[in-house]
Amino acid sequence: MAIKGILFDKDGTLLDFHETWMPSINALVGFLGDGRFDVEAKLLETGGYDKATGRVLSGSILAAGHPRDLAEAWIDLLPEHARDLDKVTAVVEAFFEQNVEPKPVCDLAAFADALLAQGVVLGIATNDSAAGIETSLAGTGFLEKVMFKAGYDSGYGGKPGPGMGLAFAKAAGLEPVEIMMVGDNSHDMEMGRAAGCGVLVGVLTGNSNREDLAPMADHVLDTIEELPGLVSSLQ
Repeated sequence: MAIKGILFDKDGTLLDFHETWMPSINALVGFLGDGRFDVEAKLLETGGYDKATGRVLSGSILAAGHPRDLAEAWIDLLPEHARDLDKVTAVVEAFFEQNVEPKPVCDLAAFADALLAQGVVLGIATNDSAAGIETSLAGTGFLEKVMFKAGYDSGYGGKPGPGMGLAFAKAAGLEPVEIMMVGDNSHDMEMGRAAGCGVLVGVLTGNSNREDLAPMADHVLDTIEELPGLVSSLQ
């Protein structure tokens, strides 16, 4: 069956993960750690940051979780007076919405046009917040090209659950098997499979390497820039 819709993860797929998010992550743990370097280091480690490589590990909370996942993982590491889960979640969301300088992996507007010319519709599904989608992709020209946007707080559930994939299919009037899921992490592949997407594509601009993605994905690409060629070959 031909691919008629493409659903994109955001961070690590449309945006280079480490260039975009490490400054914000470091600012966040600095704020929560309140000047205590031991607390900051523990927050980073618990989130999945590997100090030896300077990278966030594949499948970790920082790589694939949503803000409340992070708040739940970090809450017991904070001073007792600061252990309010809702407030910590709000702080995480605020830092990720307001302290980010997006680094797109390519010219996203031109990239979207190349796909739209092939007759597919586009969507975004991320474990970031819905507001975070708008903030981090503002000015890229990509948001104007998509017909569906969902964050973990949009009412469809977060990854790796199937909700965002099924919601995209419904919004686009497609069968799930007509959709290609594109992402950089295991949660993306698991969500796509759970939703019944016809093709799963992993990309290497995030936290995972080829060995991480190959067992789950139908195709593994260096970057989304290779996607128009793949879509053309599959059609």
